[in-house]
Amino acid sequence: MVNLNKISDIKSVLESFLREIEHLGESGDISYQEWEALFEKASSISGKLYSLKIEYNFRIIENLRKQLIEQEMLIGQMKRQGMGSEESAEDEELEFEVKEYHEVLKAEEQVHEVILDKAKGNIPEWMREMPGPKVDNINKAITLNDRLYFIKDLFLGDNDQFRSTIQNLNELDSLSEAVEYLNSNFPDWNKESAIVNRFYLTVRRRYDV
Repeated sequence: MVNLNKISDIKSVLESFLREIEHLGESGDISYQEWEALFEKASSISGKLYSLKIEYNFRIIENLRKQLIEQEMLIGQMKRQGMGSEESAEDEELEFEVKEYHEVLKAEEQVHEVILDKAKGNIPEWMREMPGPKVDNINKAITLNDRLYFIKDLFLGDNDQFRSTIQNLNELDSLSEAVEYLNSNFPDWNKESAIVNRFYLTVRRRYDV
């Protein structure tokens, strides 16, 4: 079964994305920030789908492993009961099934690795890492050192802008809204930099853990 919470999150982002695409078709005019927000949402949808597929594939692999263990245990039990006698047709059938399970499991694990590799290219680093425990206020997730680091490097020493940004982020309802807000207000941030990655990862703890 797929993760229904992630399905709901994808639907929410997709609905917002489609509304903006429809607006683009009607107005024919879109700013640079709006283009960036569209690309960010498209990337977010792709990343969430990859994440969903990874979870689904992992469950398939785990189920195969469990079935494999059960079959191997059954074969071992039947052999012990047979006390070393020649293998029966049922023994041979079970061993054939175990061999098939091994082959299917190996194939699924290879597919899983391919999906993970693709996901790395589609999901930002701050979405791939574990953000830490969820918080109800972003300020609770920011250490003193990080606060100084963020203010100096991201907000150019402007403490008031930093505080108002965190306050505004805390009032938003979802991570996609937070990302859109940051893209609109700080379009010059280098999304590949370690400091931006750390800030986004910290913000994630408010919405998406």
